[in-house]
Amino acid sequence: MTAARLPPVVAMFVAYFSLASIIRRQWVDNEKLAFPLTTLPVEMATHSHWSASLFANRLAWIGFGIPFIVFTLNGLHTIWPVVPNIRVAYFLNYMVFNALGRPWRDLGFTTAYCSMAAVGFAYFLPAQVLLSLWAFFVISRIQNIVFSAFGARYEAMPLYPTSIWNGYQVMGAYLVLTGYLVKSAWPHLQRTWAAAQAGTDFPPADAIKSRYGGEAERSRPALPPRVALIGLAVAAVVAGYWFALLGMTPWMAALEVVIFLGVVCVVMARSVGEAGLLMTETSFRPVDVVRLFSPMKSLGAPTLTALSLADAVFTRDLRGNLLSTLLDGLKMSDLTSLDRRHLFAAIAIALLVALVVGGWVNLALPYSIGAVGMYGYVYKGNPLLGFRYFAPVLQSGDEYDARLPVFFGTGVLAALGLSWMRMQHVWWPLSPLGLALSGSWSMIVFWFPMLIAWLVKGGVVRYGGMKLYSQLRPFFLGLILGEFSQAVIWATICGIYRTPAPFFPWP
Repeated sequence: MTAARLPPVVAMFVAYFSLASIIRRQWVDNEKLAFPLTTLPVEMATHSHWSASLFANRLAWIGFGIPFIVFTLNGLHTIWPVVPNIRVAYFLNYMVFNALGRPWRDLGFTTAYCSMAAVGFAYFLPAQVLLSLWAFFVISRIQNIVFSAFGARYEAMPLYPTSIWNGYQVMGAYLVLTGYLVKSAWPHLQRTWAAAQAGTDFPPADAIKSRYGGEAERSRPALPPRVALIGLAVAAVVAGYWFALLGMTPWMAALEVVIFLGVVCVVMARSVGEAGLLMTETSFRPVDVVRLFSPMKSLGAPTLTALSLADAVFTRDLRGNLLSTLLDGLKMSDLTSLDRRHLFAAIAIALLVALVVGGWVNLALPYSIGAVGMYGYVYKGNPLLGFRYFAPVLQSGDEYDARLPVFFGTGVLAALGLSWMRMQHVWWPLSPLGLALSGSWSMIVFWFPMLIAWLVKGGVVRYGGMKLYSQLRPFFLGLILGEFSQAVIWATICGIYRTPAPFFPWP
């Protein structure tokens, strides 16, 4: 990482810390989101006696053993092909749908990844959330087939693995979902603003009871409200100013920051806190918002060139963001009685170390062993995609696409309808979050494990009740621990001996 990139990166980090401090109380205390990714680490950290811990449970070790055996065999297979390989990815386009011809071949990129860790995490999600996630992914694929059946040629969303109609529907759902989150948090935001004006830490509405400590504690926010709001404002200005220096027009720089921090990052964090996704990714960039109103050539060459650089680092193919991690950490601090401000200080130190070490590694390794022989997507793929996409626009221009507002409008209307149904009817199972995530790489990877978890959990609760659901809990925690421990083991082996790594079903 060069020094020129540090100002916007540090600014984004400050914005993440500030947003996490502002959002935490609403999502953790008021809405009581599950934060499923915290389940395993909290379970491992809170039992000091072996007999009461997860590691003493037989079901946990059975769950651990399944992915352990699968990925041990697959890892050995990469070294010695005579060892049998257990398939964990099925590419349905090539295996089934392409051979059926049109309209089935226009399904869109669809896979069935068999991630046991994803099934484990999904087991702890509400059934309605699980249904919304996999069902909207399937609906997006059915939509592609219907469009093709009526003669529409499959057209991809620029730089994303979904159709252009679904990409703009997702954009509409993101904006509606952001508005809904702001509306529901408005009383909390008003209290935060009042506390910032007064320069005080406001007390929580209720005493927070630690799940394992048993005593109520009155907690202060991770950052003082005034510090959080000023930090967010300053970070946004610094990032926007840097984008402008890079070549963007001031209004495009502002749009880049507002859409990224205020919409994309918030919805992605929500998908982790509520839906427990192991990785998150959006399906549109801020420049796609511009295409709703005018062709991209109107932005000019300097802006498009700057977007090629900025989008590759910040807005495209994120696989996650630090805001989600910070909110998970704050949730765990409640469950383990950690001081939030001490936690933030520790994370800030860790980030500083990561910036220095990561910057050195990403400069040293390509020059020592050659970037050509390293992961091609990082060094030859993602950094060039924006330039390849904008190059024809710079050379010959582009035309305004009048279909895009229609696609966007259908996403807005669908998300509004889903939100209204959830507010009016308790029985309504589908959430607008499922629509917002339907076109993402995250759901391409996780829709199948979530379908499996939905079926398993539904059967367990229906026929065994909550008692059996609780009894099976260690088994699914074991699935998570087994798969990720294998990932760590094989990453270590491959790093030391330069051997091929086995395929893990969450690329």
